[in-house]
Amino acid sequence: MNDLRATPDADPIATLDALATALARLEPQLELWLTASSHALSERERARRAAMHLRLQASRIVAVLDAAPAQSGPAPWRGQERRGPNRATNVARLPERPDDNQDRAAPGPADWEPF
Repeated sequence: MNDLRATPDADPIATLDALATALARLEPQLELWLTASSHALSERERARRAAMHLRLQASRIVAVLDAAPAQSGPAPWRGQERRGPNRATNVARLPERPDDNQDRAAPGPADWEPF
């Protein structure tokens, strides 16, 4: 059986490129499966399971490649942990909110409406 574990010296970009090329070579067979329904059900089920496994692996690869770059370290400690109302949110680790007092200032005389 093929050993699918990655070796440390393998080039992941070349491996992904080879996988994409191999998948492109499957196009004619997929077209045949769409038009012919006489294939054995066991073979179709085996191919479906392999495709589901491939979908899982592809989604993981995309998630890793699309991920934001890692931060240099954990968030700085800002004192005691504060919990939000639902106690699942650690408020101390949320980004600081801007001061809302500027928006709530009383309107000046130019903004007043006559009676």
